[in-house]
Amino acid sequence: MFSPAAGKGKKRITLGAFLCQGLLGMSRTFLGTALPAIRATFGLNLLQAGTFPALLQLGYSLAVFAGGPLSDTLEKRRMLATGALVIGLSLFLFGFSGWLWASLVCITLVGVAGGVIESSSNPLLVQLFRGRESSVMNIHHFFFAVGSLSGPLIVGAALAGGSTWQEAYRIYGLAALLLSSILFLPGIPPVDRTTRSIGGGWEPCCATRRFSPSLSSPF
Repeated sequence: MFSPAAGKGKKRITLGAFLCQGLLGMSRTFLGTALPAIRATFGLNLLQAGTFPALLQLGYSLAVFAGGPLSDTLEKRRMLATGALVIGLSLFLFGFSGWLWASLVCITLVGVAGGVIESSSNPLLVQLFRGRESSVMNIHHFFFAVGSLSGPLIVGAALAGGSTWQEAYRIYGLAALLLSSILFLPGIPPVDRTTRSIGGGWEPCCATRRFSPSLSSPF
């Protein structure tokens, strides 16, 4: 039956997944704009500076490859929350690191956490919105596009305003940590592979489907 608590939990998860996808998109472009300042801080040549985006992509690729099987066995909402938590911690620590090797480790973890977000949020939303997968995925990846567009604008404005790239990354990390807390909030019921979305709540897949006007919106 419809559960108001379950419906509220579903809204939190959906909003959290969308915002996490925005963070993921921002992480892909934030680095590019900040890279000249990072290069100047560590005194790197172009080849050495290229290790930052390379490691970001390496961590992302490995996590996406491993994340598929993991999301089939683990609870996807907790995977998503963990990815948001790790990306927040990594971004925040990256903003404090004055040692090159520590910075490289942090940026690799940012990529790993992004891969966890990608490999958990997509199947989670498909699972929550059976029959509306295409619409929800369009919205989901629209948030990625918004994050990708916002990243260089935000860090560019921060650097132009006199802030350091470290300060920009610390604020970015704190925002990601705040987002992870939404997904870790108590009262959000677990979502497993045997449930589907019906009218804002969760019911077993074997239940008779009942159509509801609330299916017209992911919220």
